[in-house]
Amino acid sequence: MRDPRGVRGIGHALRQWAWLPTAQPLGVATSPAEVARHLGVALLPGVLNVDMCSALRDFVLADLQASTRKSFLMPGIFQPRAKRGAAQTRWDLSLQVDDLVAKVLRHVLAGELGLTFKALCGEDAPLWELAVLVSAPGSVPQQLHTDTDFYVDPCLFTAFVALQDVTWNMGPTHFLPGTHTLAASEAFTSMETQEGLLRASHPVAGLLKAGDATLYD
Repeated sequence: MRDPRGVRGIGHALRQWAWLPTAQPLGVATSPAEVARHLGVALLPGVLNVDMCSALRDFVLADLQASTRKSFLMPGIFQPRAKRGAAQTRWDLSLQVDDLVAKVLRHVLAGELGLTFKALCGEDAPLWELAVLVSAPGSVPQQLHTDTDFYVDPCLFTAFVALQDVTWNMGPTHFLPGTHTLAASEAFTSMETQEGLLRASHPVAGLLKAGDATLYD
């Protein structure tokens, strides 16, 4: 398929979502590191307080509105606009570590999210990316995708921290628990077997309160 991250990928994204069963809400993990190892995704509630969420959200939206710096646009976003020539409705912006961002980062890593990362990655794992995802009303569904190729030893754990409540009508991130395996990776990357994998999956949706986090392999 050509241009899977852009307009030409929208048709396949819609087919994928048609194959996917109805998602259930992702439940809170009592032992998030173990759940992430077993299922590939875990929900951690309240890793960031509401005041910090609000402050960082205001900062991000103001920066998005004001910024025309291409360096702030990350290359990995899928379906940033609904059609060719349409206004952009999805952004993946790198966060510059100023005082506010550093304060938020220290706060989330000092609590359960930091302990979970430590249990999964050890004490010397590098921070690979610090960014924010923004979706505006009217955004089309992204293609279902993996962030990395399969590795026997996980190479990347990612956390999404919600800066506002995320509800059904906002298009929450969907995860397919148990698909962080070699067999699932091979089935997903083949167009001959991807449909069967998705139809047989048990998707969960990251319905979050401001300050909750999803962590995934």
